[in-house]
Amino acid sequence: MTKEAIKRATIDPNQIDDVIMGNVLSGGGNIARLTALQTGLSMELPGLTVDRQCGSGINAIMLTAQAIQAGAGDVYVAGGIESMSRAPHLLERAERAYSPVPPKIKNAQLSPEEIGDPPMGITAENLVKKYEISREEQDDFALRSQQRMARAMEEGRFAEQIVPITIPVRRGEPLQFDTDEHPRPDSTKAGLAKLPPAFLKGGTVTAGNSSGLNDAASALVIMSREKAEQIGVTPLAVIRESAVAGADPNIMGIGPVPATEKVMEQAGM
Repeated sequence: MTKEAIKRATIDPNQIDDVIMGNVLSGGGNIARLTALQTGLSMELPGLTVDRQCGSGINAIMLTAQAIQAGAGDVYVAGGIESMSRAPHLLERAERAYSPVPPKIKNAQLSPEEIGDPPMGITAENLVKKYEISREEQDDFALRSQQRMARAMEEGRFAEQIVPITIPVRRGEPLQFDTDEHPRPDSTKAGLAKLPPAFLKGGTVTAGNSSGLNDAASALVIMSREKAEQIGVTPLAVIRESAVAGADPNIMGIGPVPATEKVMEQAGM
């Protein structure tokens, strides 16, 4: 992925100043550094891994842009890496040696108990209650999203953005993985309406109107305007402004709203 991003940007790998990657479900270590080394980049690149939860990948992009604006280099690789299917678990230490009681699996703490540290599904239910969002509205939004994604896939809208991966199998030919597998283009309103609540008895958030569990990675080459003009690269986008904002952990999904308001104010919009 990172190799392909560098190749498409037609940039000399030796001109890259650093690699910054967002990663939330970390098993330890510096995955940005690992990515740089596996890509064959210079060992002098230290790599930086960022964890700002759901905003980690885009925060990595922000940091590279800010570094360039500050004069700390001209070319960076930024992106995000996540494998929810292989996310590590935290285990509590056994109370005594050779204890017959198995260790407890726990989640990483994101907020103090006195404030509240609910799982994401419950934060969604909290938002539903706060803003009075009906089950039908959620299902309609989910269905519309599935339909739009299905249409985009049929038209090949994302084909150029996906880097195919060859996966070896025990028997037969290797599997060529080149299409998002999570979308359900055959979703129907009736089908979504039949799904039970996933997180709260009597709730309205279901597996059908929630985000899915996926494995994915992305990489971009971020460079200064001067460097792009020097090597003759046409930018896909220009970074004008960026902003981050926090929110009550109990309704963490609302976070993009204050962040959007903040960046629009900065941009004079």
